[in-house]
Amino acid sequence: MECHLHANWKGIGANGVNTLTNFYLWDIATITGATTVTPRSGSFQTQVSGLSITTAGRNTFGQALGLLTTGKNALAGVTDFGSINVVITSQPIPEPSTYALMTLGLVGMGLSLRRRAK
Repeated sequence: MECHLHANWKGIGANGVNTLTNFYLWDIATITGATTVTPRSGSFQTQVSGLSITTAGRNTFGQALGLLTTGKNALAGVTDFGSINVVITSQPIPEPSTYALMTLGLVGMGLSLRRRAK
């Protein structure tokens, strides 16, 4: 499976690196877990692992950071940037009709109590 992670960088970068849009930054070896969250409630966990930076990403970082040859070589020597664990917690949002029925019930209870008090 071949996966790519694109980055949208906004703002002004250093050393001539300006705004980058849909920049192909990372290669991803594996993605495990939920990749979509439907309108269900619950907790969804996804792990992206085997991150490796692309050549264009390495060159852009090197330029933005002003790395010299030693720094560029050190960055090129890193073959696995680890993994990212993402946990998304989703809770259902009540529909307006739920609030309307709850309000109607509370008003009814209030009127009933008021009638008994007289």
